[in-house]
Amino acid sequence: LKDTSKQMALAEQDHNNPWLNISRKYHVHIESLQYTNKCSEMQLKPNSELSIQEARSQAVQFSRTVNGNCPFVGSVKEFDIPTSNTEGGIPITVYMPECSPAVPAILVYFHGGGLLIGSRETNERSLHDISAKTGTIIVNVGYRLLPCPEDVLAPFNDAVNVTDWVMKNKEAIGGSSESAVGVGGDNAGGHIACSVTEDIEGLNFQILIYPTVVNLSSHFESYDEFLDIPVFNTTDLKWQLHLTNLHVSAENNNSRTDILARENLESSPSTLMIAAQLDPLRDAILLYAHKLDNAGVKVQTEIIDGVPHGFFSFPGIFR
Repeated sequence: LKDTSKQMALAEQDHNNPWLNISRKYHVHIESLQYTNKCSEMQLKPNSELSIQEARSQAVQFSRTVNGNCPFVGSVKEFDIPTSNTEGGIPITVYMPECSPAVPAILVYFHGGGLLIGSRETNERSLHDISAKTGTIIVNVGYRLLPCPEDVLAPFNDAVNVTDWVMKNKEAIGGSSESAVGVGGDNAGGHIACSVTEDIEGLNFQILIYPTVVNLSSHFESYDEFLDIPVFNTTDLKWQLHLTNLHVSAENNNSRTDILARENLESSPSTLMIAAQLDPLRDAILLYAHKLDNAGVKVQTEIIDGVPHGFFSFPGIFR
């Protein structure tokens, strides 16, 4: 993110700024204001006011509008990963950059959206950028969303199946037998990545971008701070958690669906934790990073100042 004190001041002094109250305590980045202005211009509605299908359509349309089309320099391949749980397999898109080294790292990535919305498309440009700039092969996973009556744990089962397949087929997607493999994701995708590290051994790293490491009964100070901010706020978070809870029956509530219930954190791989400063999830994320550290896991935590939850998905705004 590009930042200057002048840009900060502009955002704070504008009395039409929907971030004005928050800017009395925090420096709100000018790109956060541009983000909310774009949401207003496109007349986006809070997800809590939409049906799941409407929320899905809105997310795709917004992503297409703000991120545009940025060609990827490298190869893009589609695969369907066969499983006993799905007819036709789990679709994945593999990005292999031109700058890829002889032994590239491989990142299996799960998009966000509360397990309910989002798609491979909504994070595509961000993943293109990371792949091109780091030489990493990225596997963008099209896991099944909730509700999924035939498999209430569909996102988690699909994630494990794809990650297991990648671990066994590194060379088939352009990697080497010696390639390090990690998992990552934003929001609910970060939650999924956390759960995968409990089920699969031998992963080398995880990248968690404002992961949903809370449950419906959680409460943190950042919930109160960001109760009604103009984008993803505590109301939106609780809507997301409530709907997810409806579609996962009580007997399936375990450490996969509730990351806070996980006890064997010492088996987690080295972790890069990224939090947005203006996010109701912020305090929970910092607590989870602390728990990983206490369990002996190598953790690097980065708080991105002045931005809200969701910034990673919109490189067309947050540069």
